[in-house]
Amino acid sequence: MTKPSLWSSFTSQKYLKKMHATVVPWRGGSHVWRKMLECRDSTELLIFWKLKMGSSLFWFDNWTGLGGLYFVIPPEFIVDETIHNVNDVVLEGQWDEHKIREILPGDLAMNIMHTRQAPSMNDELDKPIWSLETRGQFTVKSVWEYLMRRKDPTITYDNIWVKGLPFKISFFMWKLWKGYCEMLDNKGNSETQTNIPSTARYNCVGTMENEEYQQAW
Repeated sequence: MTKPSLWSSFTSQKYLKKMHATVVPWRGGSHVWRKMLECRDSTELLIFWKLKMGSSLFWFDNWTGLGGLYFVIPPEFIVDETIHNVNDVVLEGQWDEHKIREILPGDLAMNIMHTRQAPSMNDELDKPIWSLETRGQFTVKSVWEYLMRRKDPTITYDNIWVKGLPFKISFFMWKLWKGYCEMLDNKGNSETQTNIPSTARYNCVGTMENEEYQQAW
């Protein structure tokens, strides 16, 4: 919700209640809102804020490459609520070293001052960079593919290791999925795993530590 819109205003009023989107907890709501929070936890680090005027939120936006500082600082450090934006710790175009060391652990303060250039004194808003696209622009397609890749292994395992299914069948399907099996025709020639002939048999070879297993199905 980087650009104002009717939908973003409605969502902010209904669910955020003056809290930042990265920290608001699930307290009930629509199915869409629940899915948004699930996606947030998986994709938040994929958004990097490129500093311009320092408009990024100091504690919550990922402008350091480490994630939101709110989640990075140790529990004993109290969040200084007087610091809102990154430009609040800039003095005459340079990092305010005293202020940064005052509100952050020493190693984190040093990391920021040595690896991040202080925001310039202009009126250009900081720019969010979506790391899954080479041009840095967010697309629904890229996040959908990313989330599906994360879920695919879980879905596949659930479909292979089914309760009540004989272990031999599950084990065979697992080896087939992992690519340990080649299909042999009646002449013993290797076949691809597409257009499986009814007379094909499988030759599964897998290695586990120093043992080699060979099973013909």
